[in-house]
Amino acid sequence: MAVNLNQTLLNKSLLLLGEFLDSEGTEPVHLVVIGGSALLATGVVSRTTEDVDVWAQRGLVDFEILPAYPLQRPRRKWQVKWD
Repeated sequence: MAVNLNQTLLNKSLLLLGEFLDSEGTEPVHLVVIGGSALLATGVVSRTTEDVDVWAQRGLVDFEILPAYPLQRPRRKWQVKWD
């Protein structure tokens, strides 16, 4: 079943994801998001979207752009719990 994410639900979902990762002791994750979710998060649009398109990861040291996939092992755990 698809869920339509509005700005409020998207923000709550990302906050919950952050809290989950923190509780798992995972290092900070900086994701580069594109598409409808990125537009919603920045307030450019108000329409809903069905997903979050993760395009890349941003490095912690010099902010380099890294491939989004495959996610490192500790980060893969939340994919299963998120679905």
